[in-house]
Amino acid sequence: MELCVWYHSVWLLLIALSSLVVVPEVAAGEPELQRSINKLVRQLNDDRVKLRDDAADALLELAGSTAQEYEKFLELLPRPNDQMPPAVQDQLTTIRKRVEELAASANTAATSITLLAVKKPVSEVIATIEEQTGNRLVDYRNQFGQAPVDLPLSFDFQEKPFWPAVDQILDLAGLDIYNFAGEDALALVARNEGRRPRTGQAVYSGPFRIEVTRIQAQRNPRQPVQDGLKIGLEVAWEPRFRPIVLTQSLAEIIAVGDKNQPILSTSEIPVLSVEVPAGNQTTEFVLPFKLPPRTNQQIVTLRGTLQALVPGRRASFRFDNLATAAKETQSQGGVRVTLDAVRKQNEIWEVHMRLGLEENHQAFESHRGWAYQNVTYLLDEKGEPIEFAGLETTSQSPSEIGIIYLFDVPDGIENATWVYETPAAIVLLPVEYQLKNIKLP
Repeated sequence: MELCVWYHSVWLLLIALSSLVVVPEVAAGEPELQRSINKLVRQLNDDRVKLRDDAADALLELAGSTAQEYEKFLELLPRPNDQMPPAVQDQLTTIRKRVEELAASANTAATSITLLAVKKPVSEVIATIEEQTGNRLVDYRNQFGQAPVDLPLSFDFQEKPFWPAVDQILDLAGLDIYNFAGEDALALVARNEGRRPRTGQAVYSGPFRIEVTRIQAQRNPRQPVQDGLKIGLEVAWEPRFRPIVLTQSLAEIIAVGDKNQPILSTSEIPVLSVEVPAGNQTTEFVLPFKLPPRTNQQIVTLRGTLQALVPGRRASFRFDNLATAAKETQSQGGVRVTLDAVRKQNEIWEVHMRLGLEENHQAFESHRGWAYQNVTYLLDEKGEPIEFAGLETTSQSPSEIGIIYLFDVPDGIENATWVYETPAAIVLLPVEYQLKNIKLP
């Protein structure tokens, strides 16, 4: 009889233990958001279906509605682990994937500015824009020997999209953008004399700004087949994210001249493609057309759709215990990082890794330069970063690239951590535009 009672007690204890969900402990001073998340994660294991569903819905509500809120939530949301019941692991995986998708969508949408300025100095306006949008604006006038006059500005913006707002502010302040500063920021300089206002010169599509910057008509008396018209389009984007590659299919361009006459594109290359290097804030597409008759004095409508391969969000991966590192894979937001091995060659340590994409958006097919620009470093036992000394490519495929990073660490890496940062949730974003009344030379 006592033995039966003992078995029954053990059985009840096992049931109780199996219902526990292990989540990180929260110190007294931790944010209330962390406490709320942990409470709801435990509720995901409730034996009542409705309470489990309510907890999942409540967690998605806690994620917020902005890119910054989504990222904070993902940072605090516990990752699935073997100490959790399988059903809870599945729920957490589903919730994390959904919030990553929301974060990617928010990061690729245009930001907006709400600001009432009454004789507000330019420097304070810039600081407010950075705070509200996450876009950096840097005053570059000193680099060009220009006086950094802090003019007072007055305007009233209510949820005004980033680019129209910035164009208006720059016009008020007599400023322009220098596109070759080599930073992930808009470099502001004094406007050249004779420069037209930025407002009214461009069209806006989400986080992109598109403007005609040059028009060139060419007529060759000896070789009429070389006659043509070229339209230069400058494409700029919010500096908080950098496109990986931009493409323009000439078949998707529609140009109409006077009297509704079509102006046909012509090129031996059906798709124009530009890979965006680090530090660039604009790129240019030169659209080729057949030379229209002189009766056409303007392009009444120029319409097209760019395809922008952009990072929906950034992800950071950390690998500890490098001295005994075995093959380990971590995934976030559609990106997979595998640490294959850590080896020592003479005085150089080699970190063998692979970067993979769960969905193939052509990011590795012909444009891999972005992968070599990813940030990576070691952290020593004091938390000090150690930059890599070189890299070698070991493999390439449409969905994965293998790289060896070389580190000169004479004291060894027993207590080091390898950190790798990369764009995640890579999105193929259509950028529609329509320009009107482009005067021909």
